[in-house]
Order: sequence, then C-alpha cells, then structure tokens
Amino acid sequence: MSYIGFELGMKGSGPVLALAVLIAIAAIAGFSFYDMDGDGLRNYQEWAGPTDWRNPDTDGDGLLDGEEVEQYGSNPVSVDSSGDGINDKKAVSVNLDPTEKYPLMNRAIENEFSKNVIQSLANLNNFDLNSKNTAFLEELSRLPEEERFPFFDSITEDGKIDLGEKQQIKYLLELPQEKHSELVGKELIYELNIDNDFGSNWFESNISKTNPFSPNERYALLVDSAHESREEVNSLHKKLKNIGLPENHIFELVGDEATYEGLDSTVEEIGSIDRKSDQLFINIQGHGGGGFSLKGGGIRYSELDGLLDEVDSTIVLTNESCHSGASLPPLSQDWTEASGKPSPRKFIA
Repeated sequence: MSYIGFELGMKGSGPVLALAVLIAIAAIAGFSFYDMDGDGLRNYQEWAGPTDWRNPDTDGDGLLDGEEVEQYGSNPVSVDSSGDGINDKKAVSVNLDPTEKYPLMNRAIENEFSKNVIQSLANLNNFDLNSKNTAFLEELSRLPEEERFPFFDSITEDGKIDLGEKQQIKYLLELPQEKHSELVGKELIYELNIDNDFGSNWFESNISKTNPFSPNERYALLVDSAHESREEVNSLHKKLKNIGLPENHIFELVGDEATYEGLDSTVEEIGSIDRKSDQLFINIQGHGGGGFSLKGGGIRYSELDGLLDEVDSTIVLTNESCHSGASLPPLSQDWTEASGKPSPRKFIA
C-alpha cells in the first residue's frame, strides 16, 4: 500500500507541478517584457545587450538607454558615441547627431557659445578643425554675447565662412569701442566692405592702409623696359580690369616708352588726381642692380623713392627685375612694409 500510495502521490502532484512550471515561465516571460528601470528598453533587451537592466542611464551621459538605442542610434554605454569630445546629451541638446563627429563644436561648447551659434556651425560645409578655424572661434567668443549670433548668422548665409568673413571679425576686434558701437548701431558689423569699394574693411585697415569708411580709387602703373613685346603688360592689364580697375586708371610704359622722363611725367600725372585714401599698384620689369634700367638710362631706387613722394595714395610696388632685393633698403625707409621673395628679409618702418 505504501508503494501504491507513493505512486498515487506522484501522479497526483504532476498537474500541480506542471502548472507551477507554467506559472513560473509565464512570470519570467512577463518580467522579461517588463521595463524594470523605465529607460524605454524591455528587460530581455537589456539582458541580451550591454546595458544594465537596473540602471536607466548605463553610461551616465544624461540620455536614457532607450533614447540612445531607439531614437538617436548612439552608444548607450559610451558618454561620447562619436569620439569628438561632445557628450551625447549635449550634442542632442543643440540638435547635433551624437553619432557624427563635430570636432570644432567641442571648442564652441567650451567657449559657451549659444545654442544658435553652435547649430549654425554644424550646418557649415567648410568648418573642420584646424588652427585658423579654431582661432576664428576664439575671436568670435570675444564679441559681446548679444552680437555673436546676429554676426554669425549674417556671415554664414551661404553655408560657409570664407577668408573675408574671418578677417571681418579681426577688424571688429581691432576697432576702438566707440567706433565698434557706432557700427553696431548702424547694423554695419555684418558688412565686410562698408564703403563698397575694392577692398574689405580689414584689408583697407591692415594692408592697403586706406580708409574703410570712404570709397577709394585704385590706379596702376605698369613699367616694362625689358621687353619690346606688350605680352607681359597685357596679361597684367587684363587681370587688373578683371578685378575692377577702369581703363583710364591703368598707366603703361613699355619698351621705348619706359624712359625716365616718361616715368617722371606719369607719376606726376597720377599724383595730380589721386587722394590719400586711394591706392596705386606699381609693377616694374627690367634689368636691375642698384637701380632699375630704363630706355636711355636708368633710375636708382633711392631716386625712385623720391619720385614716388609725389603720390599721396598708398603704394603697392612689385619688382620683377634682376637683383630686385637691392630695392628693399632704399624703398623701405619710409614705407610701412617692404618684403622680398624668396628672400626672407622684411623691412618694417
């Protein structure tokens, strides 16, 4: 009987055991579909993956694990999925893709730029991480907060920042506070060429030394005593016209016309019509040494320096003569800057 009783007991407990197993399986299955930590991922997903099913933000970057996996496609166990130095949460907060690299954005964020500026940076197509762009950001951070985005938004309408726009911020930072405030009041801080002439504000202020607030005229004097052909001068003439010089602002002395008398009278003519705010470009080609050869004689560079005193405008002179480096000492005495290539010599007056 005891054997039979034992057998009956086993048989009687079979359905109960099976039911208990089914309940346990159902409970486990139900629990696996439960989101224990409320991060948007079911427990079974986290059990099978790298995230912690008991921690809603496994990597501690500020985004829920579910947001990273389902919404942004970022790495839920890395605070910086792309490796560009920007925390995933910060990237998302300024509408950046946390899986894409924005190396320059990290610098912008460090400089505490506004969300608008950072978003604009992200939309540019030529703004990678290099020393010039990094310098631009640092200069931008020196503008007052209320000016940064309007300035930045204005210059990035074409989707990129070019050299002129980088120079503009340098120009603004160089201005005395009173003049800077005046430009802000007139909404001119976005204008790269305030007087709408040949040169940007920065170029006029730093290179041509002309007035960026007053339209300037440009003149050119092309002297070629080395060639009877006009080929060299014609090539320069075409380039000058392409950048906007009027025909009657280009003076030429070529071959037999390249005499001392011709040079003297032409410089005098230019001096009678130019202004201090204007610019004169001079190109000389010929045989050289201590001076520059002309038809029927020549002119020493010290004489040329004196001759050019008749001109009030800013002068940019290029010398393509033999031994042109000899012109630097006499010409640099009362010039703002004179330099030679490939010679590393540079003279600053």
